[in-house]
Amino acid sequence: MSNTFVVHLDVKQRGEFFFAKCAEVPGLHVTGKTAEAIRSTAMRALKDLYKRNRHMDVEVFPTDDLAELRVRTA
Repeated sequence: MSNTFVVHLDVKQRGEFFFAKCAEVPGLHVTGKTAEAIRSTAMRALKDLYKRNRHMDVEVFPTDDLAELRVRTA
């Protein structure tokens, strides 16, 4: 049975770069030149962090909000 939940990114812009972290997922810190780039990186990082730290395979999907990602467990 799969479980779906939303992860919220704390996105900040400093100069030309965007930074994002997530209080719900320790260790998730990403940077990029655009908000779309950090969202893409955050999606890959979420999959990796859940696999390594929680031994869970998850699927990560974008939402309409750049600061939110939908996560579905297997």
